[in-house]
Amino acid sequence: MVSSRASHGRGRLSGRQLPALLRRLPSHHSHFVLVPGENWGDESRWLSRVAQTLAEDRPTVTILINGGEIALRDVQHSVDAHRPVLVLEGSGRAADDLATGSTAARTTGGPSS
Repeated sequence: MVSSRASHGRGRLSGRQLPALLRRLPSHHSHFVLVPGENWGDESRWLSRVAQTLAEDRPTVTILINGGEIALRDVQHSVDAHRPVLVLEGSGRAADDLATGSTAARTTGGPSS
């Protein structure tokens, strides 16, 4: 998934800029999803929608390995879509924070302090 800012670096992508962008995309990929966006992470809400659309009626799952603020937004969109989230504890940063909070909630009966 490529947002206009991430792919071009200057905000909104005009119709005239699209051919140049398409030439810069790796040729070994068969498909791309271009989404509107001004900032890193603007693709988060689209990621969940694209996953569900591609899956049709099949189940989907989100896997969180490491990650930061944007990954946490991705997780939130998955939770909002009632999609299960698997968190790989020990992979670092956001994943470890979520795993630690989840473990603390299970062992103490509430959120970690």
